Amino acid sequence: MPGRAWVVAAVLAAGCRGPRFYDPPAETLPPPAAVGGTEVVVTDHRPAWEKKPFTGKAALYYPGKVRPSPWEQLAAEAGAVAAELPDRPHRVTVAVTSLRLVRTDAAAVDGELRTSTFQLMPGVAWTWNLEKAEDLYPEAVLDHPDGASCAVEATVTVEAAGRPPQVFEVKTIASGPGFTGTAYTGDVFDQPVRTAVIQFGRKFRSAAGLPGG
Repeated sequence: MPGRAWVVAAVLAAGCRGPRFYDPPAETLPPPAAVGGTEVVVTDHRPAWEKKPFTGKAALYYPGKVRPSPWEQLAAEAGAVAAELPDRPHRVTVAVTSLRLVRTDAAAVDGELRTSTFQLMPGVAWTWNLEKAEDLYPEAVLDHPDGASCAVEATVTVEAAGRPPQVFEVKTIASGPGFTGTAYTGDVFDQPVRTAVIQFGRKFRSAAGLPGG
């Protein structure tokens, strides 16, 4: 599982190699809201490692860097889909199991890896890596494309009177422009977060049998 073996390597990493953790502000989830007679609830079920953001050649940022927050955008999108359902549900719950805002540079990550060189003959040497990128960073972060991107994974439960709850698994990832050249990173995530939320809505619609999915 991501977040186990790599932690040891990150702790042992010397200098500025690997992740540099920081304490994020507390996340604020939107309160349950009534949307056209449907209560829309967003809950946070992310694994513990996702709640520990870090900077580095691969970086994991806390969702609150974007305004409006991804939580608010997901709640609004879920409410919009709920309003289109033929049998108006009384509750839609979006249990977010993963929400990753990642900025990464695969070539820069490779440059952090320790290497060893063997001299085969004068003028000819063989160099190889002594470690993998997964030894420094979580594999789930390294799976993101270069630049800025947002991944959303959620279990959506639709509850309506007179029938069993419907449960849908929704996963999406979206990328955007990469780097601004400044220390501020919130703006580079605006596009990937918005695109990921739109894709979430489309996949929710498709799973629920609505057009436009």
